Amino acid sequence: MSPSLNLGPSSSKLQMVVYIVNREENNRIDHKDDEGSTQAGPQQVFVSSPPANLNADIKVKEVEKFIVSLDSKVKFMDSKVLSLDSKVEELLNIQTFMKHDFSSYKSAFYEKMDMVAANVASSQKSLEIGLVRQFIEHQLQSASDIDFIKLQLEELVNHLKEIGDAKKG
Repeated sequence: MSPSLNLGPSSSKLQMVVYIVNREENNRIDHKDDEGSTQAGPQQVFVSSPPANLNADIKVKEVEKFIVSLDSKVKFMDSKVLSLDSKVEELLNIQTFMKHDFSSYKSAFYEKMDMVAANVASSQKSLEIGLVRQFIEHQLQSASDIDFIKLQLEELVNHLKEIGDAKKG
């Protein structure tokens, strides 16, 4: 027996495998039962699987791969969503803290600005009072100086009159 393999195209896009087996007639006595089934020359034996089942198996495997891929993508997206959720929560906590912090700073700022405004008003009043006092003091000094100058002028005028009268007479 010498088998040979022939591959040939079939109409179903799959190749059909054909085995050709050469059998010689066996004349031995102990194989008398096989005499009717033996033939001299090559015999063709067709072995093929149904294309529908093979195509269906391929399609099922492709669908399974696609589903596994989608499942991993969904898991990845779930992890991203959880990450985003935690980041959003963290930002909300920061925002709340900053609002509270800003409110504290705002209150402190307004208190300090009220103190500055009060200090400016107080300083302005003190400055006005000081300037008014200095003005009054200068005014009084000036009046005193003018009065002194008037007295000296009167004495000078009187002295000049006395000198003029003494020369005349």
